[in-house]
Amino acid sequence: MQENKPVLMKDKYFQSKYRTVLTWEQIRIPGIEMIGRHTIKSALPPLELHYHPDCFELTFVLEGTIAFGTEQTEEETGKKIQREYHLNGGDIFVTFPDEVHSSNMMPVLRSEIIWFQLDVSRPEELLFLEHGAALSLLARMRGLKGHVFRMKSFMPSLIKDAFESVVRGKSPQLSASYLALILNLMTEEIRLEENALSEDIRQSAEYILSNLTQQLSLDELADLCGLSVSSYKQKFKSQMGITPRNYINMQKIELAKQLLKSGESVTGTSMKLGFNTSSYFTTVFKKYTGQSPADYAHKKQTASFSEMLRDLAEEES
Repeated sequence: MQENKPVLMKDKYFQSKYRTVLTWEQIRIPGIEMIGRHTIKSALPPLELHYHPDCFELTFVLEGTIAFGTEQTEEETGKKIQREYHLNGGDIFVTFPDEVHSSNMMPVLRSEIIWFQLDVSRPEELLFLEHGAALSLLARMRGLKGHVFRMKSFMPSLIKDAFESVVRGKSPQLSASYLALILNLMTEEIRLEENALSEDIRQSAEYILSNLTQQLSLDELADLCGLSVSSYKQKFKSQMGITPRNYINMQKIELAKQLLKSGESVTGTSMKLGFNTSSYFTTVFKKYTGQSPADYAHKKQTASFSEMLRDLAEEES
C-alpha cells in the first residue's frame, strides 16, 4: 500500500459512455453522498490512499476483478496494518466512515462495478426512513465484521435497478426505497451468517458496548469469559475479525464523534470515554479517523452553520 498521506476524496459529477458518477446535486436522496457505475475496458492507474468522512462506501462488483486495501493501526504495537482484498464478480466491498483505503497500488482492472456512499452524519433524514428504522439500519452497518461479503443471487439485478432508478431521477423516494431495501437485505443476510458467535464472545462484545465510558482492560474482559488473556484475544479475533483492543477503540471513537458533534469539548469527551489524557485520546482519534478531534469538531460546526444559512435563505425566498 502507498506510503503517502491519505487524502479526503469527494467524487464529482461525471458522465461518459463507460462511467457515470452522480452526486448529491443530481440525486437529492438524504444520506446518499454519491452513486456511480463504470465498466472498465482497460486497466486504470491505482486508486490513491483516501477516505470519505462520515460515509460508508459500498462497492458491488458485477463482473471482473478488482483489488482493494485498507490501513489500520494496531493499538498494541502502534504499527500500521495493511490488508489486501481481491474481489471478483458477486462480491461487495464495504469501507467504514473515515477508513483509509485504496486499490493497494494495484491498477484497476477490467471490471463492472456500482458503488455508492452512505452519509451517516444525519440519521434523522437517512433515505427518507423513519428515525428508528434509520438508527436500526446504521447499527447493523456499524456492526459489520470485515469488509468483503458475497451477494445473494438477487442482488446484482437489484443494485442495477436501484442505479437506473437514481439515473432516471423521477422519484427520489422510490430510488431511496431501492437502496434501503438493498442495505437491509444485505445486513440481515450477513447478520444471520455471523450469528454463530459463541455466547462468551457475544456477551463480551455487548459488555464493551455498554461500558464505553470505562477504562476496559483485557484482563477484565478475559476474566468475564473465563479465559486467559491470550486465549481471549485469539478467540475474540477469530470470531469478530478484529482484536478486542481495536474493537474497543473503534467503538469509543464512534461515540466520541457523536459527543463532539453535540458540542462536547475535546477534553470533556476524553474524560467521558475514560482516556488517561487528552493527548492520548487525540492520538487514538487520529489513528482511526485521519484527523484530530479538534479538526473534526470544527468541520462539523462549520457544516452545521452553513446548513443553517441555507435553511434561512430557503425560508426567506
